[in-house]
Amino acid sequence: MESIKRLAIILLIVLSLSGCSNSEAKLIQEENLQLKQHVKSLESERDDMKRRLERLQSIENKDTKVPSIMYSNYEQKLRLVMKETDLHIYFGNNAPVVNKIMPRTAVNVLDAGMVEGEEMWLYVEMPVYDIPAYYKGWIRESDTLELTAQNKKEAYDSIVIQEGIKVFNCEKVQDIPTAPTEITGHDVGARIERVENGYAYVFSAGGWTFWVKEEDITYAYDMLND
Repeated sequence: MESIKRLAIILLIVLSLSGCSNSEAKLIQEENLQLKQHVKSLESERDDMKRRLERLQSIENKDTKVPSIMYSNYEQKLRLVMKETDLHIYFGNNAPVVNKIMPRTAVNVLDAGMVEGEEMWLYVEMPVYDIPAYYKGWIRESDTLELTAQNKKEAYDSIVIQEGIKVFNCEKVQDIPTAPTEITGHDVGARIERVENGYAYVFSAGGWTFWVKEEDITYAYDMLND
């Protein structure tokens, strides 16, 4: 920028000393005006880029700041999540979200801690039914409930259909009396999709869906207290 300004000044000085014609002087003045306009445009672009950089740096600093945590012993090994909840990669409201916890999910609590002395966060895991794996991440304790004998049937996720249980391979509950049946050859981890007339329609590993009697379901709370 400064070099362009100096060039414009030099052109004016040369003009005054050379005694050039009016037409030449007019041409030089027009060029000088164009240079000044170009300089102004570049300065405006520079200021705009500076503002953008400052804004990006502000956002980056905010998002990457990891809050402090004071870890603690947490006695409850299972908690119930009743609404869709963000699963964070680390504790803190600004932490990136790695997944969503579906409503009515029983989560296994692996660790816990008070974040910046204000709010309890839980490090939890939940099963993935398509593959033998688990999602893990952090959620607010305030987004969970204690899992008890009274509300255990609200936990649609993390149920097990044990080996030797009869299941019904059909889509509609009214088709159960005539549906093909199958006996589970091993314990099957599953999630309840819906409950009707004493039966539960469940989704399990490999995309297998079937109906099973409610009384034949082993809930997460039951497994915790076996």
